[in-house]
Amino acid sequence: MRLPQLMAAAEQARRETEHRREQLETAWHAHWQPAGITPLTPREMRSWRGPQQDLVSRAGELRQQQTELESLQAQIATHRTELLECIMGLHPEATGEVVLNGKPLGNATTAERIAAGLAMAPEDRKVSGFVHTLSVRSNITIAGLG
Repeated sequence: MRLPQLMAAAEQARRETEHRREQLETAWHAHWQPAGITPLTPREMRSWRGPQQDLVSRAGELRQQQTELESLQAQIATHRTELLECIMGLHPEATGEVVLNGKPLGNATTAERIAAGLAMAPEDRKVSGFVHTLSVRSNITIAGLG
């Protein structure tokens, strides 16, 4: 090949390479646009990988802590309910002393404890405080039964 032909071929290759580079750059920007990210070069974007992995790791740790916290909250709720049931006399096997206004309630029944001024609204009233076979009126007045 002669020099003018080589130069023309090189120029054509340069134009094709430039066109392909523009296509890749457009595709690169289009890839990130839906996320609202203005992309840097791939090399610059890769430099984010370390900090991004750190964030993913920290997010996993936070999810684990949240799960543990939710478990503790459930345990606290269970123990709180059980304590209140003991105070109301619903667990006669429980030991200890309940004192209301300086007066020990001793072996008072649940009805006697209610009459003395104690009350408890169960957390899950469908399970613990609602009798499905009774009317609304009966369910409302059931606490007054002894």
